[in-house]
Amino acid sequence: MTKIVVDNTTPEGRQRQLEARVQVAWAKVASSVLNFLIGREADPVSAMKEFIAVYDSAEQESIDPKGIAIRGPELGHATKGHPDEIIDTVLTGSLSMIAAMLQVGARQPVSEPQGAYIDDEAYVAAQEQIVRGIMMMEKKIRKAPEES
Repeated sequence: MTKIVVDNTTPEGRQRQLEARVQVAWAKVASSVLNFLIGREADPVSAMKEFIAVYDSAEQESIDPKGIAIRGPELGHATKGHPDEIIDTVLTGSLSMIAAMLQVGARQPVSEPQGAYIDDEAYVAAQEQIVRGIMMMEKKIRKAPEES
C-alpha cells in the first residue's frame, strides 16, 4: 500500500489549502442558493455570511498579492462535440431560465406573472437551449445501443 503525504507547511501548500477552503465555502453558497430557488429548506444568507468569514480569513493569510482565487465550474464553454456538451447545454439553459424568471418577477412583482414568461426573449432562449440539450441527449441515447 502506498501513502501519499501532502506537505501543507510550505507557503504554496498553505495557499492551496486556503483556496480549497474558500472553494468549499463558495460551493456551499451556490448549493444553498439553488436549493432556495427550487423551494427546498435553505439559508443562502447564512451561507454567504459563512463564505465571507472564510474568505476574509483566508485573504489575511494569503501570500498571493491578488488574494484568494475563487474557482467555479466553467459553464458555457463546452464546444460542439465536447464530452460535457449535453450537460453544459441543459445546465446553462436551466440557470438562464431561472435568471429570466427572476428578471420577469422583478419587472412584474405579483405571485404569478401571467404570460410574462412567454413574451420574454431571455426565457424563450433559455427554453430553446434546454430543449436543444434534451434533443442531443435523446440522440445520444438512441445511438448508444447501436454502438454496443
